[in-house]
Amino acid sequence: MPSTALHRTLTERLPFVSVSPPSPLGPPRALRESRPVAGILLLWTMLSWVAFTPFVARAVRATGVAAALAYVVVRGVRLGEEATPLVTGDAASVLGQQLRLVPAPAAWFLAGVCVPVLADLWDLLGLVGLFTSPADDLVRVCALAGVGTALLVVVAGAAAALDRTS
Repeated sequence: MPSTALHRTLTERLPFVSVSPPSPLGPPRALRESRPVAGILLLWTMLSWVAFTPFVARAVRATGVAAALAYVVVRGVRLGEEATPLVTGDAASVLGQQLRLVPAPAAWFLAGVCVPVLADLWDLLGLVGLFTSPADDLVRVCALAGVGTALLVVVAGAAAALDRTS
């Protein structure tokens, strides 16, 4: 009995993080929905490779980020019809939901960490000086796809929460 009283006292007084609130979209679904974001970013990055000046190349990549962001907002609102709303309760439940959000963007971030292996392979093939390795650009695409995935899930959850309150 004393352990039950101690447990009740701890759970009432300490802000434990609960992972019970679900993520607005499950990680597998979020990853599937994020593939077009990565595709948009990759397309505009590849277009920037044929730009004649660095300024134009940066402008082309920025256009890709804007196009990916527009896709994220539109698709996130559309997914809000079937997503779980974002939690607006206490801080522990919000933090718990954020922890459930992590796996999908983390997959893209992990891919970005692994991409520099491509630069090492590029050097091993003896192509140094002939072409430049696309590793830096691919790291950027993976990182931005991770950010886009997180935004997609948050927009879907926010749209679901707004839809259910109106």
